[in-house]
Amino acid sequence: MQYPLCEDIGAPELFVGRKQELSMLDEWINRIPKRLAKSKAIFSRKKAGKTALIQRLFNKLWHENGQVIPIFFSISDTKIWLRDFAIEYFKIFASQYISFLERAPELIQDPLEMKEIEEYGRKNSNHSLVKHVCGILEDEVKDRLDSIWLRACSAPRTFASVFDIRFLIMIDEFQFLSEYIYRDKGCTEHPATTLPGSYHSLSETKVAPMLITGSYTNWLNTIAGKHLEGGRVSKHFFSPYLEPDEGLQAVNIYAKVFNKKITEKTAKQLNQLCYSDPFFISCVIQNKSDKHNLSTKQGVIDAVHDEISNRKSDMSIVWREYIDKTLEYINNIHAKRILLHMSSDPNRVWIPKELKDELHLEITEQEILERLRKLEKADLIQGGNADIEFMGINDGTLHLILRSRYGREIQDFEPDIRVDFEKRLDELENKITSLEKDKKSLSGQLNVIKGEIAEDRLARLFRKKKRFSLSIFFQGVKDKTQLNIIDVRTNVIFQRDDGKNMEIDIKAESDCGPDQNLQPFPHQRFDHHRCYQNKQTRGTNM
Repeated sequence: MQYPLCEDIGAPELFVGRKQELSMLDEWINRIPKRLAKSKAIFSRKKAGKTALIQRLFNKLWHENGQVIPIFFSISDTKIWLRDFAIEYFKIFASQYISFLERAPELIQDPLEMKEIEEYGRKNSNHSLVKHVCGILEDEVKDRLDSIWLRACSAPRTFASVFDIRFLIMIDEFQFLSEYIYRDKGCTEHPATTLPGSYHSLSETKVAPMLITGSYTNWLNTIAGKHLEGGRVSKHFFSPYLEPDEGLQAVNIYAKVFNKKITEKTAKQLNQLCYSDPFFISCVIQNKSDKHNLSTKQGVIDAVHDEISNRKSDMSIVWREYIDKTLEYINNIHAKRILLHMSSDPNRVWIPKELKDELHLEITEQEILERLRKLEKADLIQGGNADIEFMGINDGTLHLILRSRYGREIQDFEPDIRVDFEKRLDELENKITSLEKDKKSLSGQLNVIKGEIAEDRLARLFRKKKRFSLSIFFQGVKDKTQLNIIDVRTNVIFQRDDGKNMEIDIKAESDCGPDQNLQPFPHQRFDHHRCYQNKQTRGTNM
């Protein structure tokens, strides 16, 4: 497979799992040629793997060279003038479009300049490309910012309609459009906060549907509700966690790629402590400390703890940026206590009065409600069905980070989370032991069932065939006498000479006559008893 778009995840083999998400997107993309695909938004917190997913999707579609042309934009959290952004936006679109047509992967990483795009259009009789370039350059000279942006953002829909082709427009971190694009050249006075509204009608098109993502769920949800309202975009909430088996696969792949010694047992332990979170796993595997031995249980615990608690670790640095951004206006001990308490039991619904009583907070219920709403806006908790109902976010990684960072400020929380790690690994060991016992039990039950099925089938064959020699059914039988079966019974109980009862699984009686001297035959044992007779009746236990 070709990878024209350099994926942020790094080496292609580091992309693990996401089978369910890819299957969902494949099904959705298959509708695009028929104009049946509705634009989609993927919501999840930072470092959940959204970018890796859509970058892999881009490369997959580009490699397949099918009916859908992928276009990928990544919106940066860096201030930029609208004019420069619009021109860059069009250059990326045109270059990726031409790259797909010409099978030229280099154009993905090194987009064409406007004059080069115009030249390609003239050379290949693509009048729409020429028209768009000339129009944008003319608008640039006359400083018509809105016209430049309108031409740029609507280009995919225009080209799809003119040439009867299909595009998939992927925009990563869509919410940044409302904050980091400015109408003034100095990027200081006039942010283009309504820029997402440009996609109000574009998101509804079926010839160039959109796939947008955002790391700040509430922010993106607010923008989508305000500018892409009316059900134009279907929402998909993306879990940061892989399936447990996919997480274990990620542990083994990362350990191999980064040359880390790990055992089958400690791989499961690391996956358990990292919640099958691929970014968390990657950070632990690449932990800079040489003292952590990932081939031992204690080494795994220490490595995970270091990534959580060490302010200089990759994990802590990334999460500190995220938390600082979301908590910059909630620097309040009560809010932190509420946040940590709710995240420890994310499935419970809370109202202000319950939190006040539970945590013995010395503030009013109204003040608690205000803090809850701020935490919800910061994507650190989620709202319930009623306006005063709130729940924690079911995100184990986030809870560990918050607990490590604020635990010492709050008396109720033990700052050394290694104690909990020990408990979780003990629970994992108990679960594995229980599953192994269940496996043995089920295996025994399966063998019994297989034996019963074999007995029933053999009895049916005896009744149906009637005349046969035993060598047909049993290997190693020397007696070739043709039996004429007159009666077949199963589960027959009889009394032995010593007075004890014995059960014969199958008893088959033939009319061979008393003169037949039938010898006992070698057999394959299906159960624990067997009986042979050398007169008119021969019993066999399968």
